[in-house]
Amino acid sequence: MPQRKAVIYLVIAIFIVAGLIVEQSLFFNLALFLILLVLLSYGWAIASVQGLKLKRITSSLQVQVGQELVEVMQLHNTTWLPKLWLEVEDHSTLSTHHANVVIPFISPYSTFTWQVKTRCDVRGEYRLGPIGMTTIDPFGIFQISRKIEQTATLMVYPSIVPIDRIYLPRSTLSGGIRRNHPAHSVTTNAVSVREYRNGDSFRSIHWSSSAKRDMLMVKEFEVDLAKEIWLIVDFDVDFMLQDTNQRNYPHPLGMVNNRLQDFSIAEYIVVIATSVTHYFVRQQYSMGYIAYDTESILYPPDRQLQLERRIQHHLATIHRRAAIGLRDILTQHTHLIRRGAPILILTSNTESLWVNEAIALKKRGFLIFCVLVEPQSFRSTQSIVSNEFLLHSANIPTITIRYGDDLKHALSQKPRLL
Repeated sequence: MPQRKAVIYLVIAIFIVAGLIVEQSLFFNLALFLILLVLLSYGWAIASVQGLKLKRITSSLQVQVGQELVEVMQLHNTTWLPKLWLEVEDHSTLSTHHANVVIPFISPYSTFTWQVKTRCDVRGEYRLGPIGMTTIDPFGIFQISRKIEQTATLMVYPSIVPIDRIYLPRSTLSGGIRRNHPAHSVTTNAVSVREYRNGDSFRSIHWSSSAKRDMLMVKEFEVDLAKEIWLIVDFDVDFMLQDTNQRNYPHPLGMVNNRLQDFSIAEYIVVIATSVTHYFVRQQYSMGYIAYDTESILYPPDRQLQLERRIQHHLATIHRRAAIGLRDILTQHTHLIRRGAPILILTSNTESLWVNEAIALKKRGFLIFCVLVEPQSFRSTQSIVSNEFLLHSANIPTITIRYGDDLKHALSQKPRLL
């Protein structure tokens, strides 16, 4: 195309020079005709990418790994000028989402529609759009591009395994002693009232106390200890071993018969954490969450579904090395957890330091429960067997997950104890 423009410009120059030499109007007329043709072609190309409106209709902007994203794209011509030969290119960050299309013709005031189906195989946060459009004039002289800056955010959440039951360790605290623990959201346990503060929900106002004291009073709530649990997830990438030769995208990932089709310890931990969170939130547990990537991620106990979405968002987007090890997480954050509330530790860490800390926490009255992912089953030279033995020796309930396990069955089984 640049060569074609160069030839036309050269011919115009030749006609003008010839007209000056031979003093014939014919050459000037031919040069004028070509100039008008160039101007018309340029104007046509500019007009072809104007007056276009794009509408993206997405089945859902929140999907799980293995699910299908369906997008209907509608490009509407709002002008009287027909559009010829539009090349539409989608600049989405979801690499498997191929929304590119060549539109040969759009008549005036009409709409061209096409559908794109994409299987979402990799968890993460993706951008859909923007859309780039390129057209050429009917004579093939000019190529004009335009970008429609219309974007949307797609969240691909990890797969969820439908767990039947998780056997938690029972509290050994003696009865008769009430330990109040302020809740961060409304629960069924209202224990006292206090003065209203800015930011308090109007749903928490205790109207009878407000009337008696002639001032707004709100109810204070506490978490039911029997329904509180903390999930601590270890994302130390020193132990996130994966065989990259086994991850030949795009091959079907997600869950098949509750078995994760991904040769990656990290993905196993993410899916297990997501499934455990989903189970406890659906069981009306007040759940807390502690993890690390480049910084501390700590969500106080809450029963609301918004907490599950926050945890799922973190698990969907984590790809970075944990800033500290599991032992440091246990030493730095367990002061936030009430004695008697179960702590579920999810890790593939083969070091024994964190196990010693977990045993020390159990002796101080914490209810420890461990889910271990065995690195050796992922072709690692390291094994978690020694840690498994230490935990069993300390009567800490433990479940060990290996590559290819039926995760629903493995997580629903009763933990082994000595």
